[in-house]
Amino acid sequence: MKTAIQTRGYTQKELSEILRVNQDTITNYVKEKSLPKADMLLNICDLLDISIDWLIKGDDNSNNIRHLTDEEKYLIKIFRELDSRDQEEIKLNIKVKHKLMLDRKANTNKCNQ
Repeated sequence: MKTAIQTRGYTQKELSEILRVNQDTITNYVKEKSLPKADMLLNICDLLDISIDWLIKGDDNSNNIRHLTDEEKYLIKIFRELDSRDQEEIKLNIKVKHKLMLDRKANTNKCNQ
């Protein structure tokens, strides 16, 4: 939750004012000392533009597909218009590119240690 608050440019104090709760309440949510009730959970997710799953599970925001950029939506639209053979080719290409990126990151991390 802390990451989502910072990513959206809020402070815990600002968030508490918007949600009309004590700042300590937000701090307790962030530190996982207490959990928000369902209605507050929905308000927090709407305000921070995150899914409940992300908030509860702590999934990485970069993988949150709930909110796509216009370009991502456009690419998905184009992808869906392709025939299955072309879709398979593109999926394979994406998987290869992703593996290469992960390998580069792993090599960079090894070099920095």
